[in-house]
Amino acid sequence: MIPYVNRVTILGDVDNEPEMKAFDRSTMLRFKVKTMEVWEANGEQKSRCEWHSVVLWGKSADLARDVRKGDRVYVEGRIQTRSYEADGGKKYVTEINATMAALIGAEQGAGQVQDGGREAAPRQPVSDDDVPF
Repeated sequence: MIPYVNRVTILGDVDNEPEMKAFDRSTMLRFKVKTMEVWEANGEQKSRCEWHSVVLWGKSADLARDVRKGDRVYVEGRIQTRSYEADGGKKYVTEINATMAALIGAEQGAGQVQDGGREAAPRQPVSDDDVPF
């Protein structure tokens, strides 16, 4: 029997300021990532943007708390759809339940200043098991 696979990998830009929530037994970090697809058709360059909701839990959320709007991130996880009741009807949300996220940049050394004046620390992968891909 062939096993099922639910795995997603994206590389894109954080599109909003991340939201951190603390619960009794865990923490959650939620943000959106914008990815772009670019192609050429009839000699004309075309592009399409997609926005992905990303959720990290527990240790991964704690380690990724320095993610900011505009950062380039690499995310691995699985697609998950959930539903909730609102405005008298059922609403559906599809998210990437991330198991790993890493900040990406052209230059990743310490002491460099990034947009917004933040000093960049060495970029490390953020994962439940702290193991890079």
